[in-house]
Amino acid sequence: MSFETWAEHEVVAAAQGLNLRIPTRHQSMFKYIGLNNKTSWTYFERMLKDLELVGSTAKSLNDPFELSPYIFDDLRPRVVAKVFKDSEYSLVDRLNNISNYTFEEKYADLAPYREDAKLYLDRTERNSRIICFCEHSDSPLLWSHYANSYKGACLHFLGRAFPRSRARVGYVNYSSHRLTFPMSLALALNHEKEKFSSHLKMEADKMYFFSKAPGLGI
Repeated sequence: MSFETWAEHEVVAAAQGLNLRIPTRHQSMFKYIGLNNKTSWTYFERMLKDLELVGSTAKSLNDPFELSPYIFDDLRPRVVAKVFKDSEYSLVDRLNNISNYTFEEKYADLAPYREDAKLYLDRTERNSRIICFCEHSDSPLLWSHYANSYKGACLHFLGRAFPRSRARVGYVNYSSHRLTFPMSLALALNHEKEKFSSHLKMEADKMYFFSKAPGLGI
């Protein structure tokens, strides 16, 4: 990627409010662990041996607010056409004032497009892994809640330990309302070529992974 392309991408992302606030390379990040069962010890040993952290699946999160935005079905024939950048008439048809079809006719059956959107949502939930960190190592609440009532451990990392190319790292936004995720965005992403940092992907990740209900404030 050229500098000009990168700069243009960053300007657009900033203008759309998609850029995440990210930790600096030397910023301390802490993770509380319980070490109260065989699985947690296995993951701890794996981290020490292979320098690898194992993230949680969507189904194992203890907060039902996380990874569960409100899915809004906004799919309509013209919306689907816009997702696929479909023009209603060809240039020749427009010059001859002829219409071969309308969006309402071409995309009358919305069922397959809803299924495509659900495929993306299901795949995201199934394949994603989430690791939560905080900025404090001395929180009595976090020691009690996440470290097996003070019997576990608090791991210390620095921001540079997480290369941006391998994982999306950023601060969460706290919201008292569940965010709304349009199915048209899921449909577009299901048909988009794999791009880690496309604007659509950034928008989806921000809604899916970086929004949290007010509470512990971690």
